[in-house]
Amino acid sequence: MSRKLRCRDPEFLKPIIGSEEALVFLYGDVIVMARSEEDVQRFLYAETLPKGIPLKVLNELRCEEVSISITRLCGETLLVLADIVSTDMAHIIGHKLAQVFRDYTPFAIRRIDVVTSYSSSEDGGYVVRNQVVLSLDTRFIDEQSALSIARRAVEELLKAWCKK
Repeated sequence: MSRKLRCRDPEFLKPIIGSEEALVFLYGDVIVMARSEEDVQRFLYAETLPKGIPLKVLNELRCEEVSISITRLCGETLLVLADIVSTDMAHIIGHKLAQVFRDYTPFAIRRIDVVTSYSSSEDGGYVVRNQVVLSLDTRFIDEQSALSIARRAVEELLKAWCKK
């Protein structure tokens, strides 16, 4: 529903919407003023429709950098690779790290876990998080060495993955 409004003070509306006359649209508790109905429709179209996402951008999102950190939990040193985009990618990274750290097992690297966790979300669905966790024995490998080896392996893997 719209009503045409002519302002008594033409200098009031002109700098705001570029015209001395305005259409007033009521949307629930919201009032929208515009020069024409087309302006309002163009605005609503831009605001309500989902934006198109090019395939290249989606591929770049899939290739976002993985977060890598070291933590200590109950006396155990863990190298955690988090924010992995998919379960498949988590398994690929876990396999790559198993290959890279092969020479360090069983002493320096106790185990490599690929973890997928499902948490309830407010909308009734689930939030899925994927991570790879390495249990380190710091008597045989220092944290910085393990961190740099893991970081290099993941960067190399993501470079190859993102070229596809």
